[in-house]
Amino acid sequence: MGGLGLILGVDQILERFRTVLNVTGDLAACTVMNRHVEGHKELEEELRESAHYEAVQRAEEEDVIVSTSR
Repeated sequence: MGGLGLILGVDQILERFRTVLNVTGDLAACTVMNRHVEGHKELEEELRESAHYEAVQRAEEEDVIVSTSR
């Protein structure tokens, strides 16, 4: 019975390391894909386009509706 407690205690510590490794790998993969996907725009460019779009709508006195898909 003592061996089972030892295995369960060590397994929880190892599980935390596996989780950290898994999350780090997922983040690295997302970062790489984000930079290499065709049509990628930087955040600053998207914000400038959105601000310009809103300014044009305000100038034309239209309702400002910001769409997430264009």
